[in-house]
Amino acid sequence: MALDLSGLRSTASSAGYGSAALSSSQRRLATAQASSRQQRALIMTLLKNFGGGIRGGASPTGLGIGGIGSAVHNAPGRGLVTITAPNGQRVTVAANYASKFQGLMGDLWKAGYHFKSVGGYNYRNIAGTNQLSKHATGEAIDIDPQPNRGNRLGGGGSRYGYFNPSVINALMRKWGLDWGGNWSNPDPMHFSTGG
Repeated sequence: MALDLSGLRSTASSAGYGSAALSSSQRRLATAQASSRQQRALIMTLLKNFGGGIRGGASPTGLGIGGIGSAVHNAPGRGLVTITAPNGQRVTVAANYASKFQGLMGDLWKAGYHFKSVGGYNYRNIAGTNQLSKHATGEAIDIDPQPNRGNRLGGGGSRYGYFNPSVINALMRKWGLDWGGNWSNPDPMHFSTGG
């Protein structure tokens, strides 16, 4: 992001500051901006490479966290939109996946899953890791976390929560999404982008 410094120049001049001091400040600002851009590019490259292709039960840290998805594709907290679930709840998700999540929720509703709660964007790491969750980029939603937590966090529930796997897997194919109910350490509330 380039800054317009023309007003600053006239203010600095009228305040008695020389152009050399302003020029030095401009050089430091330009260097900091370039460094920041390079750091952002490196972080995004690392995020894409670090998470790529990791699936149920494996983790690059060896923590054995089931269901770690694939690479994060969006910048955390950027490119988000709010969609409305069939129950009227507003959910924040990545703009480039909004139609998939909207379609999935509509189809779930039509299939008789009249959920009460949907969670989307939440800037956080995957539990027990230092890797960003797909929720941090708006690339995941959780549907009815309490009844659909499976065996996670002492949930003691069914592997599939209240979902019928054949119905859900058909919807996953239709919308090109992944379902946590298929992971080796199931997380039936979780629906996220693939690839």
